[in-house]
Amino acid sequence: MSEKKCSEEYQVGDRVEACYKGRWYAGDLVKLPDCDPHGRYTVHCDCDDLRDITRVKVIRHLKEKRKPLEIGDTSDPGVPTDITIRFGDQALETYRFALRVASPVFRVMLGKDRDAEELDLSVDAKEVCGVSTGMKAWTAFLKCLVPGMGFNQVVSEETILGLTAIAHKYDAQRIFESAEEFILENKKLPVADLLTFCAAIDAFGETSKRIMESCVDRLLMPVHGMDKGQVREVIKQAKELKLSKKVLSAIAVRALERGLQGNQ
Repeated sequence: MSEKKCSEEYQVGDRVEACYKGRWYAGDLVKLPDCDPHGRYTVHCDCDDLRDITRVKVIRHLKEKRKPLEIGDTSDPGVPTDITIRFGDQALETYRFALRVASPVFRVMLGKDRDAEELDLSVDAKEVCGVSTGMKAWTAFLKCLVPGMGFNQVVSEETILGLTAIAHKYDAQRIFESAEEFILENKKLPVADLLTFCAAIDAFGETSKRIMESCVDRLLMPVHGMDKGQVREVIKQAKELKLSKKVLSAIAVRALERGLQGNQ
């Protein structure tokens, strides 16, 4: 059987066994051979530390199916969590190392007390940078830190905007960039949500320029079925949200370019 055909039998996220030095180790498939210059599978084995991965030539399917993570469960069942994040009377479990690697802000926060077992983020429980978050967005953000978790497996139209705001505030650049691409490619985000998000990301600065431009374009996309009157209503709503002149101008210019705005 050819290597290409073998690769087609597996998908990232599959539960597999990796053959390493003559022994088989259960774990999650992280990358396929076409992502490795030596044609190896990348596996995060259950016995590995959180930061470790194993690269092997030979794997096989594991009959055991790992239970999907539920909302509120942000941990890898194979690796014990070591820190609790508090959001008022609610809490999520995660990993100090993952937080430190993903975010220089968390790195500083955790560096102040290396033995802390809890981190209180109650102030950001419901809103971050003017964007609604809630436990679902925080859960999605923390799940993105778990090795082998595909970004698109975790986020949804419901959580993406809150997750993006969290990634921005805590300078989690890798997650922010993935969120940016999700927004750029997703065609189903509601106009009202995009308007509210535009109001918030206008304060993000240059780091969110592409997202803002994408949101403006999305507001005017034909997929929303807007006529001239509806576009004028969008601009009216944008003004009510007190968007900056920069955003309002971008909306008006894009609308004119597409011939949607009509005579004012």
